[in-house]
Amino acid sequence: MEGVRVIALKALKEIEDAYLRAPPYWTGRTNLYRALQLLQSLVEWEEHGEG
Repeated sequence: MEGVRVIALKALKEIEDAYLRAPPYWTGRTNLYRALQLLQSLVEWEEHGEG
């Protein structure tokens, strides 16, 4: 599952950068934040095992 973690970390960085660059009034910013939360959960889940 190391490949999944690497991809998730890259996606996490890209989404975090996009979130920080997005204007505060942009409605898509909420979607970026949710995607960021989901990817962070995936990375944490992968680090601590599948259950």
